Amino acid sequence: MVDETTFESLESKWMKIIKSTQIDFVVLVGMKNDLISDEKFQGVSEEKIRNFMRRHPRIDRFFSCSSKSELSVNNFFEYLLNRGPIEPSNLTEFEVEDYFLVDKFSKLLNNEWKSDLIFECGVEGKLFGHSWILYCCPCPLLKRISEVIINSNGQSLDQREIISIQQEFQIDLSIELDSNISVVRIAFENISKKDLLDILKLVYSGDWSEGINFQNPFSFSDYEAITHLNKNLLDREHIKNSINNAYFNNIRQSTLENSHWLDVSFMIGNNILKSNRNFLSCACEYFQIMFEGNFTESESCIVDLTNDSEGDEKFYYHFKSIVEYISTGKVEMTEENAISLLTLSNKYMISSLSSICELYIASIVNEELETPLKDCSIDLFTIFEISETYQALQLQKVVLYSFASHLKEIKKDPQWKTFPYKELVLLKNVKCLLQ
Repeated sequence: MVDETTFESLESKWMKIIKSTQIDFVVLVGMKNDLISDEKFQGVSEEKIRNFMRRHPRIDRFFSCSSKSELSVNNFFEYLLNRGPIEPSNLTEFEVEDYFLVDKFSKLLNNEWKSDLIFECGVEGKLFGHSWILYCCPCPLLKRISEVIINSNGQSLDQREIISIQQEFQIDLSIELDSNISVVRIAFENISKKDLLDILKLVYSGDWSEGINFQNPFSFSDYEAITHLNKNLLDREHIKNSINNAYFNNIRQSTLENSHWLDVSFMIGNNILKSNRNFLSCACEYFQIMFEGNFTESESCIVDLTNDSEGDEKFYYHFKSIVEYISTGKVEMTEENAISLLTLSNKYMISSLSSICELYIASIVNEELETPLKDCSIDLFTIFEISETYQALQLQKVVLYSFASHLKEIKKDPQWKTFPYKELVLLKNVKCLLQ
């Protein structure tokens, strides 16, 4: 309900909100002559409205009414908002994307940053690798090499194991620890840098189905055993459907369970949560910036995330769920943690988890459409603000529908009097009902 002064400030105060949402028409309600100057609906106000529409072509409809019209303001809204809400379309189911595939690990390929392996190929030069990735890959040779390195615990290597690898794969190989720079040097004789790089591309991308030629098995120079990646696998379809998931699940799980690769500790109050900074950087842009940028966290083994606003104990469990999701692609969602996880997933820029949280909360709202407002398990006002803050459009649509379903109760709720978005809620409800 606006007068001319409010209309003057409409663009500066409301258009920022309108531009950032799905609103495509405005309902302007006025009780004074400044809105409609005479019975012929002519005058300066009409010109203002036309100019407004020209400046904002995205708004394709504009409704107005006044005390001079047969339809009063109250009747107007009652008519629209009591037509009976239109059910929102089915929620778009979100399947957890395997967003760690291909590009996530490929950026670490031959990247010296935080690498713990150096491959030497004669005089052709060096390639850099990461034992935590090689340990999980289906290439038998690389897996065996990484196992020897892990078992050494940074001390002396088991030479008998190295000889066993040489004999099993019929390859000239030497492995040595370089304690000065905390890496392991792996030297191959008579293997070109290009051939080794081809194999590492498969290892870091996980794109086995593309890399394996089943008619003529992909060869690594003259050493067939090194790249016999389809060993013990059933057929082409088995590789296509299974090996990538198994491979990356192994990598994720290793970052949770194997202390050899847990190189960063998050301190939250009295709790410590350990993880692998390389893995977090690959899977999450927020952590990539944290660990690769010019921040103290890029050099420190301990990251202090003490959270005074939520409380350390609660924040620890919510942050732990975030790290476990990054590592396993799974999350345990409850009514108690859904909103906090939505907040954190937006903070840490994990869009797939944000979508999962949004749909979970929306499903709760949807289930309580027929429940009296006082008996609902969640606060619609809070949920609406959250949907606005994080542009959770599916959640927002369901909440608006719930507002329309509970309109009479909502208007009696004490929160409605001070609710900063109530005009916007009414506008969006009108759109929701007219669609």
